[in-house]
Amino acid sequence: MPTMESHAAADPPPSWHAKWIWHPPCDTMDNFHLLARRVVQLDGQPDDARVWVTANNHYTLWVNGQWIGHGACPTDLNYKYFECYDLATALHAGNNVIAVRCYNYGPGMHSTLSQDPGPGGLLMQLHVDDRPVIATDATWRVLRDPAQHVDTDPITGHRGGFKQVTDLRREPINWHDADFDDHDWPTAHELGDALAWTYDRLLQRDIPHMRCEPLPPRDVFYHTAGCAYGGKRYDVDQPDACARDDAACTIVQPLRGDFAPSLIIDFGVQTYGYFLIDVAECGGGTIEVSYGESLNLTQVDRFNLRPDSRPQICETYERRGARYLMLTFRNCPAPVHVRRVMCLRRSYPVEPRGRFSCSDDKLNRIFDVGAYTVRMCMQDQYEDCPWREQALYCGDLAVSALLSYHAFGVEALARKCLRQFAWIQRDDGAIPPVGPAEWGRYILVEYPAFWLISLFNHWQHWGDESLVHELFGSVRRCLDWYHDRRGADGLFQQRDGDLLGGFVDNLSNISAGNRPVAEDIIYCHALRCAADMAGAIGEATNAQTWQARADQLAHDVESACWSDERRAMRDSADESATITQITNGLALLYDTISVARRGDALAVLLDPDKAPPMRAGYMNHYMLIALAASGRFDAALHRVSEYWGGMLDRGATTFWETFDPGSEPGTLPPRLWSLCHAFCAAPVYYLPAYVAGVRPIEPGFATVAIEPRLQDLHWLDATVPTPRGVVVVSCRQDTNTRCVHMQITLPANMAARVLVPMPSRDGGTVLLNDKPVPPQASHDHLAQVQPRLRTANRHAQGLQLTFAPAGKTQSLTLTTTPENTFAPGAIQVIDPGSSWGTGTPAPRAS
Repeated sequence: MPTMESHAAADPPPSWHAKWIWHPPCDTMDNFHLLARRVVQLDGQPDDARVWVTANNHYTLWVNGQWIGHGACPTDLNYKYFECYDLATALHAGNNVIAVRCYNYGPGMHSTLSQDPGPGGLLMQLHVDDRPVIATDATWRVLRDPAQHVDTDPITGHRGGFKQVTDLRREPINWHDADFDDHDWPTAHELGDALAWTYDRLLQRDIPHMRCEPLPPRDVFYHTAGCAYGGKRYDVDQPDACARDDAACTIVQPLRGDFAPSLIIDFGVQTYGYFLIDVAECGGGTIEVSYGESLNLTQVDRFNLRPDSRPQICETYERRGARYLMLTFRNCPAPVHVRRVMCLRRSYPVEPRGRFSCSDDKLNRIFDVGAYTVRMCMQDQYEDCPWREQALYCGDLAVSALLSYHAFGVEALARKCLRQFAWIQRDDGAIPPVGPAEWGRYILVEYPAFWLISLFNHWQHWGDESLVHELFGSVRRCLDWYHDRRGADGLFQQRDGDLLGGFVDNLSNISAGNRPVAEDIIYCHALRCAADMAGAIGEATNAQTWQARADQLAHDVESACWSDERRAMRDSADESATITQITNGLALLYDTISVARRGDALAVLLDPDKAPPMRAGYMNHYMLIALAASGRFDAALHRVSEYWGGMLDRGATTFWETFDPGSEPGTLPPRLWSLCHAFCAAPVYYLPAYVAGVRPIEPGFATVAIEPRLQDLHWLDATVPTPRGVVVVSCRQDTNTRCVHMQITLPANMAARVLVPMPSRDGGTVLLNDKPVPPQASHDHLAQVQPRLRTANRHAQGLQLTFAPAGKTQSLTLTTTPENTFAPGAIQVIDPGSSWGTGTPAPRAS
């Protein structure tokens, strides 16, 4: 088994003198597996050794038979990422072999995304003790891997790529060892200089290398025919031995010719990566591998076994995804000894820095499953789903990145993805809906706005103005694209020649007649986000222009689409358009509806007779925040339990692309719907941000809002990663008195605005570190309670305290008591859609 700890380094090459190489041209260049080798002789053990490598589309690198790393990041054809590895411990005196397996889809690849994978190419340069030693050129030996079949079918319902058919009888055994004889392999074909062939930019990898961790199966089942999912358990010699890492083997007995023995492997969770079958001994035959996120399995790969008493590894070269595998053994003349089955689960290297737990165990499991869902979709980019499309989408990025900030506290991946979309922006200013390669098809109308909102969320959470400066030109061109399509009624209007689509109406019950006004509402929010960013970086004219456009658009949306008769926002200006939760929820969230009408719009989200329930997980993200912005934290928490908890009740281990809580028990989404979709894991954000109430007021959490909403919870604990450190909130509520005990830890250099929930409208006393807090007191008086305490203002929701930043970590203990100490009639009632403060606008809803 390979060691999956990458030898990653971060040094850029002094200069590129390597050549791009590949196999000499042949009849078909599709589905091309290339083996490449070069032997290098060293006089002694190097003190320092660096190799820089990239390939199109994938590579795996070995040095002296030791696994070094895997790449490369998906890119557009105008640029390519390269990786750097430290080889000081992998090289030695004498002969050393650099061995690379490369894979290229080829020009004939079936792609659901219409993205050109580009031609095959390998580029590498090795320096030892600061001097160049070898580089890819015509002296390398290459071979089209004879074990890999070329003419294989595309994977059904997949982003593209081919099924894998591997004939281990034709494998060049030990080809990556130094003493392997490659004299009959052809020499490499030079394609061009490093910066003069296809890619005019080579970029240092700017995110960590992916983590691969071994995951064994949880259960193994056996049945005799490949046509049934059920079957007897332990009806074969030690069926669970292949789930353990020891010397024991699962022994699959051959049956008569009209039956094929099968094992069903259950990993217990959805898992994504490289699947391996370690065969210790066999007499030949074939193993077919079928995959399924559910027991709806699809046969994808086939391995023809070598009759041999020596071990052989059946390994997928590309990532696969499944909870269940079915291994079907065909034409096996003798027992097959399977020592181990495993998945090398691949994902972005993260740690659970963000946490949420409370007195409701279902909510705890929802947060944990959501965080795992997000992690599985974090690869070299934020992927919509790690098995089907494995693609970077603007709409997914807007949600997935936000969730990853709260679950893991990672920033670099979002920065990379935001740049990659800007790099493929069209000449007319539109951002393609999918990347990172150019997309030659339609534009999803709301997706350029989602890209801009993603940039705003990044700035709000991380405070990175440098990225706003860098991408500001793309922001301006993006908004000009929308503005150029403003119709007479002020709403978005398609121009002649535009090829447009939309996704906001996916599973949302919208029948608009015209373009859905939800697209305009999302664009309106993007304008406001852009105005805020422009103001922050000194672009005052743009800030004023975009804010004015947003205000006018909000007016136009309400004027064109509000129905007094139906007391709701229609899905378009068409009188016959439907009424849906999506449109009314977005109008509430992004403030395109007047205060007097907010109650009617809110009723659409609460009353199933006014609009059918939401099935789309990603739009339920926005509905949760809309409910919270309207003060209905109770309804939002109920939706979390019903929608995401409903998936858990049906056995979900990751959150699905779609779910209908009203569907019959046992019902799963149809086969081609993904069962692992990060932008459908909204509670990973909602629970810490709106139940624990931890959100940034100023970019980069210069000031944080902490506004816990316990509802019927007895307690909650939350940890939220920020660029200044973690914010920790612990809140306990007495079930009888409703008094609250809060413990807050703030990192250094962070100001805070804390809402302390009060037991009743009659108020009570708040103790800060055991000292009573006098409401409305002077600064000097408050400083005697706590030096950093600046204000203490009472509201209907409780007592709001503000704290100045400190040069070190602050620990705050807040306790409420039921005594009435508030003066009668002195309570200020505020609009729940605004911030719990002095009436200043709330932070932009994400």
